Amino acid sequence: MKSHTRVLFLSIALNFLSFNVFAATVPVSINNLQKTVLQVQKEVDTYAKEISSLENKLGHTHQEYLKTVQQRQSLEARLIESEAQLNQGQIDTNHKIEKLRSVLKRLALQELDQNQNAAAMAARKILATEVQKQLKALQVVSKTATKYESTLSALKLRISEYQETESRLAQLVQTMEENKKEKADAYIQAVSQKSEVEEKLSALKLTKRIKARVKSDIDAKFSSPVDDFTGIEYDKKGITYKFNGKRPVLAAEDGKIAYAGRLSTYGNVVLIDHGNETRSVVLGNFIPKMKKGQSVVKGDVIGYTDTSTSQGKLYFEVRKRDKAQDTIALMDNNFLQKHKVTKI
Repeated sequence: MKSHTRVLFLSIALNFLSFNVFAATVPVSINNLQKTVLQVQKEVDTYAKEISSLENKLGHTHQEYLKTVQQRQSLEARLIESEAQLNQGQIDTNHKIEKLRSVLKRLALQELDQNQNAAAMAARKILATEVQKQLKALQVVSKTATKYESTLSALKLRISEYQETESRLAQLVQTMEENKKEKADAYIQAVSQKSEVEEKLSALKLTKRIKARVKSDIDAKFSSPVDDFTGIEYDKKGITYKFNGKRPVLAAEDGKIAYAGRLSTYGNVVLIDHGNETRSVVLGNFIPKMKKGQSVVKGDVIGYTDTSTSQGKLYFEVRKRDKAQDTIALMDNNFLQKHKVTKI
């Protein structure tokens, strides 16, 4: 399994290295980058499946190991109990042997006595009966001791087998953990490489979109309406800013306020007319400070973010003839470089 992991890891490394060499000699295309992302994603998925399978096997093996430990501990408890019973049996045996010796001694003395009257004969008969009784009791104790000894031997054998199984399972768990770690490291490396390729792909897509604005009839390059924000999201229409606290909202380009107020469920809205049928829209959690008809210069404060919400959002969009444009591609280079906008 380790050799298989190394082969996959080497495959990813070679693919990525080949891509870098290719990129240095041949113009990188979006299509090539997308193929590389898909290829690395397959490797990532393979590692994810193998890790998941290992985790399942590891879980079952660990449960089996714990069960074996519990069974071994249960047998050891029985062993201790059986040893105690055997020790008690030996004590009982010794006691009965001593008692039998005492009876035999008395019987021997009776046999040496020359007195053969009825009382003496009755006493010998009683002692002989007692000897038989003690012999039978001794036989019972002896059989019990033999039984306990047999049980002890069987328990020790089973405990030894469980100890071997326990040791084997512990070694297996350790091997699987090491294998899992190796695959996890390879998985992280593959994800990192995929992320790097995706960054290049995103940057290339953004570059292509920004170049496309040269063909657009919108000459302006818009600045960000919010300079201080905690997060940013955008698609092929507008940009959504996330912010905390009070922040100034700025005019993204020169123009005239076409509308300022509240608009249905969108919240507060400021619409700036930049001429040539081009307008910019700012809406969301903010309070406008400008009125319709006022002229603004790029960077003028047109309002402030609303501090009544702990996490506010502000949406910005550029429209041409009332049609949403690819706003991120119309932003000025200062904004793109400052905030390292690359993900599309």
